[in-house]
Amino acid sequence: MQQIQQQIQLFHDLFLICMGLCLLFLVLSLMFFLKFDIRNIFNVRTGRSIKKTIKEMEEVNARTGQLRRTAPSAGTSKRLNKVRKVDIQNVIQNPRTSSDLTSGQDSTEVLTGDTGGYDLETAQADVDERYGRFEIINSVMLIHTEETV
Repeated sequence: MQQIQQQIQLFHDLFLICMGLCLLFLVLSLMFFLKFDIRNIFNVRTGRSIKKTIKEMEEVNARTGQLRRTAPSAGTSKRLNKVRKVDIQNVIQNPRTSSDLTSGQDSTEVLTGDTGGYDLETAQADVDERYGRFEIINSVMLIHTEETV
């Protein structure tokens, strides 16, 4: 009988320890849930936040009404809607071949301010004049490449 009571007491103590650990981990899980904003992550993963944003944007658009005008206003020009057609060959000139450059004819030269170049100081002055204080840190010019910058 004594042994059974000791075993019951042992199980009761183990129950209390497990209950304490359960409460401790529950508090930790709630803290982590709030700290890492798991609700927002869940909404992003399931697409709820996108649906909510779209719904809010539709409500704002419904309140503002129609923003586009179907008929041109009195002050607009009719020429704005016309597109001028240009032959592509008149716009793009064929680049010189590398054999023309290796023969020494019309070799390239470094562009400076007086030969029509655009150096860093001129660019900085131009930017400051047009847009206010804006610092150009790096200037890269690519010549005879197919890259678009």
